[in-house]
This record gives sequence, structure tokens and C-alpha cells, in this order.
Amino acid sequence: MLGLATLLNLATYGPPLMAALPGLSYFHASRVTLASTALSVIAPGGAAAGMATTVAKLRACGFSGRPVGFAVVVMSVWNQSVILGFPILAVACLAAAGARNRTLEIAALVGLAVFAVIVAGFAIALSSERLANRVGDHAARLITAAGRLLHKAPVKWNGASFIPFRDESIELIRRRWLFLTAAGRRAASSRFADVAT
Repeated sequence: MLGLATLLNLATYGPPLMAALPGLSYFHASRVTLASTALSVIAPGGAAAGMATTVAKLRACGFSGRPVGFAVVVMSVWNQSVILGFPILAVACLAAAGARNRTLEIAALVGLAVFAVIVAGFAIALSSERLANRVGDHAARLITAAGRLLHKAPVKWNGASFIPFRDESIELIRRRWLFLTAAGRRAASSRFADVAT
């Protein structure tokens, strides 16, 4: 049973990335996400190492820079939203059915708070071109200042670079929100099944 649950879990790694980067094959998506997930668990830097691996491997698959970065950000935010959102829904369903558990309810409230912050942050970043431009300018200044400490050149992008990202994000989410959600949910469910066995 554990072997079957593990195989199911491994089979669900590719679809979320396929949803965020149309044209990526299942085989390549699975290779990329399995490698980046493994590195995010064992390498110093965790998630940053995993994201860097995802970007490098997608470029090796022939995808260009901006769609790659875009896919990584959208997939990451969407997956975190699914991972935090569905357990909240499950606890609400249990409470509605009369099966109350104080510990689960507290955990669900904490998850709801984190979920709300992620959704609000993503929505604010996508809400207007002016705001996307301001966020991009602040991010560029912050990264340039941090880079100076490491004797790095200033970044070559600014807030204007965030406007096309905003437009592409809105279009991708509008067209593929159901695929992104279903793929993320399937992956989260299989990981839970793997842990539960």
C-alpha cells in the first residue's frame, strides 16, 4: 500500500508545473519538479534552491527566461494557496457535520490567516499597473542595495518590468485557474495519502 501511495505521489508532481507553463511535457515537468523538490529539502536555502533549480532545468528544456520565472511564481503562489486553502475547507466541513476538534480549528484559523495574506498579497500585486510598477521599483531598489553588500552590479530591471508580468499572470489565471487548482489539489491529496499510509 505504501509503495502504491508513493507512486501516486510521484506521479502528481508534474501537472502543477504543466498548468503554469503551457507546452511543457509531463515527463519534463515531472523531472523538473522532482529534482527541485529534492533540492529544496536537502540544500541550504531550501525553497530558493528549489526555485533556482526549477528555472535552470526549464531553461535547459528550451523555455525562455520570462515565461519560466512567471511559471515558477504563479505555480508557487497557487500551490501554497491550494495547500493552505483545502485543509481549511475540510475543517469547516467537519465542523458543519458536528465533528468539532479544538486543535484542528485553531490550526485552520492559523492556516486561514496565512491563506488570506497570500491571496491578498497576490491580488494587490495584480490589481493595477501603477501598483505593479511601484512594487517592482521597490523590489529593484531592495535587491540592488543587497547586491551592493556582495559587490554586485545593480539590477537591470525596474517596476516597468512587472507590468507585463502582471498582465501575463492575469491572463494565465483567467485561462487556466481550474487546471492550476485541480493539479495542485491532486498533488496535495496524494502527499497526504502517502503520509497517512
